[in-house]
Amino acid sequence: MILAVIKRNWQMYKRYFPITLFLNRILDAFFQLIVFWLIANYMFTNQSKIGSGYFIKDYFTYAAIGMIFYNVSVAVLMNVGRSLITEVKEGTLESLLITPYKVRKYYFGVFIEQLGLTCIECMCTILLALMLGAEILSISPVVWILGTVYVSLISFCMGVLLSNIMLWLRDTFLSQNTLFVVIFLLSGITFPRHILPIPLSFIGELIPLTHALEFIRMLMTSNYTYNDIFNVVLKGLIGAVIYYLVGLFYYKKVEQKVIGYISY
Repeated sequence: MILAVIKRNWQMYKRYFPITLFLNRILDAFFQLIVFWLIANYMFTNQSKIGSGYFIKDYFTYAAIGMIFYNVSVAVLMNVGRSLITEVKEGTLESLLITPYKVRKYYFGVFIEQLGLTCIECMCTILLALMLGAEILSISPVVWILGTVYVSLISFCMGVLLSNIMLWLRDTFLSQNTLFVVIFLLSGITFPRHILPIPLSFIGELIPLTHALEFIRMLMTSNYTYNDIFNVVLKGLIGAVIYYLVGLFYYKKVEQKVIGYISY
């Protein structure tokens, strides 16, 4: 099933590669980086004291690292989250439902097939950040690879739940954009989440990507103990598994609703 999904989607990509969507994501990343470059250099002189005693020496690099992995997460969430609702819009879900498929294999197939494009988008964002002066050349390639894999896997698990929400609501933009804004504001993408009010910080704790970013920043600064690494990775994985299992659990209920409205 996984190979069949990869093969089918790859054949569609070769015929109808969404070059405009790809360029749109790259341009989005570029303009996001430009905004934080301007903030860093013309508001903070690239140094920022945030909250009570929290000082960031190189704010643009801090924000750029967050934006790079945020865009990786958004790409995976969009690819996996919109997969089944896209099948509905293209009229192919009925064919999928009558085959003896397992939905988890379908999701994995979509994830693996799109992973190469996500990595290309990530590398383009890294190059854009370098062009704007982010001090990231000293970061080990191993850290970049570990970070990308970890964020991708966590985002995949979140995408499984998002996919079911989209199917249930029969909507893509409202549900995905709401999630993206919540992640951006509460996961410590461009500022330390410790400065957030306690209720918002608690909500941020419930987002697995929050812990993935903490893990990545620990590795990049070498400011950690093995116990710190273990705790933050464990939190992220537990949260991701919960999202994944809840998504699979509710799929059957969502499937019945989908069968009802596509049959009319």
